[in-house]
Amino acid sequence: MATVRLKSTSRPSKRPKLNLGSDESNLNDLVNFQLPPRRQHFTGPRRSRKTTANIPWAKERFINSAYRFVLKPSVTADYTVHFVDPDIYFQWGDIAQILVPYTGTSLSGEGNSTCPICLCPPVAPRMTKCGHVYCFACAIHYLHTSEHAGWHRCPICFDSISETSLKPVKWFHGSEIESGIAGPGSTLKMRLMQRPQITTLALPQSETWPSDLISPHQAAFQFLPDIYTFAKFMIPAPQSLQDDFQQELEALQIDRSEKIGFGDSLEASFVEGAITKVRALIEEAKSLNVPSLRNAIATAKRGMENIASQRILREATTKFADFSVSDHRPEDWTEEQEQALNDIRAASSASTRLKARKNVNPPPPSTSTYYFYQAASGSLTFLHPLDIRILLSHFGTYASFPETIEVKVEARNEGSVDEDLRKRCRYLAHLPEAADVTFIEADLEQVVGRDALVPFEGALRSRRARRKERERKDDRAKARAEEKEKERMAEEHWVLRFSASRHAPSAQREEEELRAFLQGAGVDVEDRDQSPVGAQGQQNALPGAWGERSFASTLSGPAIGA
Repeated sequence: MATVRLKSTSRPSKRPKLNLGSDESNLNDLVNFQLPPRRQHFTGPRRSRKTTANIPWAKERFINSAYRFVLKPSVTADYTVHFVDPDIYFQWGDIAQILVPYTGTSLSGEGNSTCPICLCPPVAPRMTKCGHVYCFACAIHYLHTSEHAGWHRCPICFDSISETSLKPVKWFHGSEIESGIAGPGSTLKMRLMQRPQITTLALPQSETWPSDLISPHQAAFQFLPDIYTFAKFMIPAPQSLQDDFQQELEALQIDRSEKIGFGDSLEASFVEGAITKVRALIEEAKSLNVPSLRNAIATAKRGMENIASQRILREATTKFADFSVSDHRPEDWTEEQEQALNDIRAASSASTRLKARKNVNPPPPSTSTYYFYQAASGSLTFLHPLDIRILLSHFGTYASFPETIEVKVEARNEGSVDEDLRKRCRYLAHLPEAADVTFIEADLEQVVGRDALVPFEGALRSRRARRKERERKDDRAKARAEEKEKERMAEEHWVLRFSASRHAPSAQREEEELRAFLQGAGVDVEDRDQSPVGAQGQQNALPGAWGERSFASTLSGPAIGA
């Protein structure tokens, strides 16, 4: 084994000392060499840095959060997964129509209110997978101009579109008064929503919800109460699809007549193609009317009739609620009224709320039900959490809230659904991610009275102070933005003015350079200034963009030395 001799030096070594028994050491001692442990400067708990991940934009995510859907009617279709997770996208082939809120698009003045191709209100509107809406005839015409077979680039976002991917659009007209875009000082009608925790279906509390007429885990028919206004997705009756397509057919026929009247035969031919395809959709809707679907529709309609008859019976029997068993009954008294009277008496003794029908799918005992107020128009406009606390303090329980209230709007705050909002407002967990929501700060004096607001005066005063501070910040930010815009415009103005003032000297300098060049070439500049006049008494025009000062003018003159 090789050995080494260590020489002693006067300079102390900072290396860790080895086990030197003598002047000679075995190098195998270096195998177990280790550095001393590093000093830990901080041993306390570290604050986790909150990182906000930038979620990339996706067209499917936008469509799922902004619109509602009418799915193709089918008894065998299973949409249970959408009642569990609102962020799951719908299969594009299962969509029959897309519900677009007309109030939001028309007031914004952009987007879906006009066709991007013809700049007119869409006739028989169709939506692409990227979320843009076109006239049916305009989309067909645009696809026929493609160099590719069957597809083209979207003229807005350059995503690929095809004729088979176009989906019919149905405008959802909400009342302007009840819509969630009402500004401060206006009156807004709101309804009490009820959502069991086991589902994403939230509907206004009524005699049909919750009941066995509407299942919390099955897609409901479009004609059932409150489904068309509040449900995220629904199933239509085949007849309703035929009626919608028939309206599109009539609008296309009017459009074709107008184009023929203007002599635009080319556009009229594409409108005729759209008419042919809409007629095919009508025939397809007729083929959906199978016996199983007809039976399901008939059962749902009978359920609505039964609930309506029970409501009328209760209203007619309520005025005789004080009758005892021995009291005389009216001559037209029926057994149904007697049974309804017994039900009312039993409900009063039990101090329970009478329901239309028993719910065959009740939630588990440990499952909670969320109650919240939403705009009666169906828009995603909700009551501020502080206002909900005031109502809870006044009525005691959420279930005791009034089914309908009208409040005066003091302010409105806009936002979008994300994980943080879902944690703070668990009752909004049924909304898809990135959906736009609005919270209104309301004056509840007409609902609960002034005395009920006294315990919350401090909280209300703080909310008003925060609102005013937020308004001041917005005003300052707006003023700074306007000031920057003025500075930018002033800078552009002085730049243009400076360049204009330098135009004349630069032209004079170019003229001097041209004269020096011509004199160096031996051309008599004085003779060229006195150019001959043509037969019509006008000076001959010189070619070139600069006229007499251009280099091209030298080529049109006499040759040097001629």
